[in-house]
Amino acid sequence: MDRTWSRQELAEHWSLGFEELARIEAKSEALRLGFAAQLKFYQLAGRFPASAAEIPDAAGCYLGDQLGRPAAELIDYDWSGRNGQRHRAEIQDFLGIRALEGKRCTKAPCNRPMNMELSRHDIGTCRGRCGRRGQRRRGG
Repeated sequence: MDRTWSRQELAEHWSLGFEELARIEAKSEALRLGFAAQLKFYQLAGRFPASAAEIPDAAGCYLGDQLGRPAAELIDYDWSGRNGQRHRAEIQDFLGIRALEGKRCTKAPCNRPMNMELSRHDIGTCRGRCGRRGQRRRGG
């Protein structure tokens, strides 16, 4: 995601909605920016960032401005530790993403190795085929 972001692109891809803000504001102040960065990065890339280095500087500043936090807090965020893992699980739950079990989703692109990045179309195809959390797949 190493690129130059216009103000319009930042607003489109990195703005926090009301539901997102409510969830973020339930976190301690020191964890809010990291949680927000993981959430927006996941929505954009379909995967979680490994570290602050993957968050574009402009996006970190844009998120920080929305939350009243300095972008430098991203460096100290617990990306791979307990808080980061807990936040990733919460984000997946919030977005309705769940692990595939058994033979629920056996056709491509869903059966690609997890270390491969899927396009938005592929993710949508998987969601459509396998359903979202709390929904049962019909006829299967």
